[in-house]
Amino acid sequence: YQIVLRACRGNYVAGTTDNGTPVDWTYGRTLGVFSFTKVQSSVYEHSATANSTFSGWQLPGTEAHAQQFVGTGDATAYWNCR
Repeated sequence: YQIVLRACRGNYVAGTTDNGTPVDWTYGRTLGVFSFTKVQSSVYEHSATANSTFSGWQLPGTEAHAQQFVGTGDATAYWNCR
C-alpha cells in the first residue's frame, strides 16, 4: 500500500489488509522536508517505509515508524503486513 504526498500536510488513514483486518496508518510530511509514516496492526507483523527508509518488521501491537529527509521532493509512504 503506497501514497505519494506532494503537499506539506499530513493525513490519517484507517486502512485494512486484503482480508479486511483494520490497520492504523498515519503518514505525511513534517517541517515540510521530512517524509514520515507510522503503522500499527494488532494482528499481523507490520512495517512502514518512508521513501527508502524501512522501519523493520514490528510485532502486533507495536508501532512501526519511518522518517526520511526529502527536501522539496516527493514524500512517499508505504505500509506492509505479513
